[in-house]
Amino acid sequence: LSAKGKGRESDPRYRNLCRRLGFGLLGVSASGQVDVLVSPAAPMPRNNSRRRSRLVEEHKRRQGDPVAGGGTRKPIMTAYRQQALACAAAMASAPQRPRDLKHACPDAQKILRRNVYGWFERSERGVYALTDLGRNALASWHAAAVP
Repeated sequence: LSAKGKGRESDPRYRNLCRRLGFGLLGVSASGQVDVLVSPAAPMPRNNSRRRSRLVEEHKRRQGDPVAGGGTRKPIMTAYRQQALACAAAMASAPQRPRDLKHACPDAQKILRRNVYGWFERSERGVYALTDLGRNALASWHAAAVP
């Protein structure tokens, strides 16, 4: 234990981290007395049903394993990105209507309208075309575009 009691043993963030990881925390005073500050009991898991269900739904919608082993410094391949890439791949040859893309992506209309990544543009009423940014994305994500 620290002399004034201002060390890590009194920091609640540190105690909670030890508790959540299932570690115990022992404090040893200068006289050799050992105190159990945090017992090593396993914590109860946090139950957030909304977060869990969103995670499970995301996992169900993904196709294949586009990022085997994980990765850093790269955008994550999400189910939404996979659907947007499927729309872009179907539109690579010519501009199309959202209803013509239903076979490639059931949510094509929402994806084209929201245009989160800036890959699509509305060329005329009810017809969307692929932008240069979309062509570049299709080329860079080509391996994951068609699962």
